[in-house]
Amino acid sequence: MIRKKWRTDSIVKEKENRQRNMTRKELLTDRVVKEKENLKRNMRRTKWRTDSIVKEKENRQRNVTRKEWRTDSIVKEKENQKRNSTRQILRCDDRFRQIENTHWQKTNSRTVTLENQVHLYNDLLRRGDTSVCTSCQQSFYQHSIYTVGR
Repeated sequence: MIRKKWRTDSIVKEKENRQRNMTRKELLTDRVVKEKENLKRNMRRTKWRTDSIVKEKENRQRNVTRKEWRTDSIVKEKENQKRNSTRQILRCDDRFRQIENTHWQKTNSRTVTLENQVHLYNDLLRRGDTSVCTSCQQSFYQHSIYTVGR
């Protein structure tokens, strides 16, 4: 009874709470304890996520969020700007330009095997580049079709 009474006292309660919080903080700053806690948390997550129903639900939610996010015009514009700036940066890079030029040299060469030309054609098609060939003034796409068709 005395103990119960003692704990209801607000000053004692406050002191105990402060002490408990300090102990928690100390424990959480300790690297070993922190790693142990994280490991435990991750194990629970992993176990929970392996459940097929949960997995399905998460995937559905993620896909809906992605769709909503990608249909937003501002987001779309931002993504396009990012993509274009990356392309621009790559094209300014000498190493990248050299690789592109090498591609053209291979495509222009008459000694290249048909297999290589098809590979190049698919590569250029995948990149969807709109640059123009300096020798024949055709786009990557047209030039590749012409080269493979020969």
